[in-house]
Amino acid sequence: MDNEPEPTLTQADMKSIENHKRRQARANRQGKNSTACFAFDTAILVLGPEKASWIPIWCVEKGNTVIQSLPSGNIEDLTDAMMTAVETACSFN
Repeated sequence: MDNEPEPTLTQADMKSIENHKRRQARANRQGKNSTACFAFDTAILVLGPEKASWIPIWCVEKGNTVIQSLPSGNIEDLTDAMMTAVETACSFN
């Protein structure tokens, strides 16, 4: 049994292996994507003209300022809160 030759890969085998490697590489890249997805009814904290308020994520619009972290734990105290403007909002069925 030790003297048996190594099997030779056919061109179809080689192509299958390369396709598998490409799919794995693509999956690894997509896992590091910064795009986030949320459930339809997720509430997010948005800075309004007078105060911050919770709204359903489906109501968010490009340009809204969302509060990403709230160290005080109180929506009336935005001291040291991390905020960012929404650049893109996409919805999927």
